[in-house]
Amino acid sequence: MSVTLFISDLHLSPENPAMTDCFIRFLNREASRTDALYILGDFFEAWIGDDAQNPFTDTITGALKNWPKPLCLMVGNRDFLMGEVFAKKVNATLLSDPTVIDLYGTPTLITHGDLLCQDDKEYLKYRKIVHQKWLQKLFLWLPLRFREKIALKMRQESSKYVKQASAASMDVTPSAVKDWLSIYKASRIIHGHTHRPVIYPERIVLPAWHERGGALVVGPDKPPELVFFE
Repeated sequence: MSVTLFISDLHLSPENPAMTDCFIRFLNREASRTDALYILGDFFEAWIGDDAQNPFTDTITGALKNWPKPLCLMVGNRDFLMGEVFAKKVNATLLSDPTVIDLYGTPTLITHGDLLCQDDKEYLKYRKIVHQKWLQKLFLWLPLRFREKIALKMRQESSKYVKQASAASMDVTPSAVKDWLSIYKASRIIHGHTHRPVIYPERIVLPAWHERGGALVVGPDKPPELVFFE
């Protein structure tokens, strides 16, 4: 039976080759039974532009390019500079956030999830700034070595913020879920970002890849299931 797979928050990086190997094993294992694969943001720990190329990115690009089924990508808060150039390299469709899909007859809203965390006011202010197109163009104009330094500084500041912010403020706001389901006329939402995997009646949270990988498996004749693997 064919299924559709959803993953997010892999945070792949050269510093964590074990997760890269885990992802490639996942691709090889799931290729034969999968209708489509959706990657809903934070695929990379950081992304400083589609022109950045090294052995790590070459490995990921090669693995995705050879994926035989439909592949859809969505950016997250870590890799929001991923663009059409990279998507074309790996034969993927780059989706806007959020997007509604017909998942075996169920209208389903897919999103990275950070926009649902409406109580995290400071983060939303930061997000609004870094998603300005003129600022992104200016950043991508800089030499790669400067972009790398800026990205490292931003990750360090993000780590400090996460340690200081309350867990409640960084979680999904229930009213936002209700509003989005109504606005987009969807029956459920699938998202990542919060690293708190769970299946609710109207919302499914994808697992982050830390010590192991995880995915949501959805089929035409089976209930959604979260699966984990090494």
